[in-house]
Amino acid sequence: MPRSIRYQCNDFGTLISIVRQGLALAYVPDFIAKSHNLTSVDVLGYDFYHTEHFELVYKPSMESGWLNRFVDSVKSAIS
Repeated sequence: MPRSIRYQCNDFGTLISIVRQGLALAYVPDFIAKSHNLTSVDVLGYDFYHTEHFELVYKPSMESGWLNRFVDSVKSAIS
């Protein structure tokens, strides 16, 4: 949907605060809207659907640090 960006924010907490105060709308993933009890706006008459794909590239370490645990949890979630 074509949009006009009025606010730019690099802090997620501030963005959610501005949206909750009713000062702005924000494009956020569905799970973010649900977890923060935000109201979704359905756009009618626009058939575009956007999908994003992410790739995680990392070099495994010999230690079992947070990055290895994170990658293992991601692998488990998508299996």
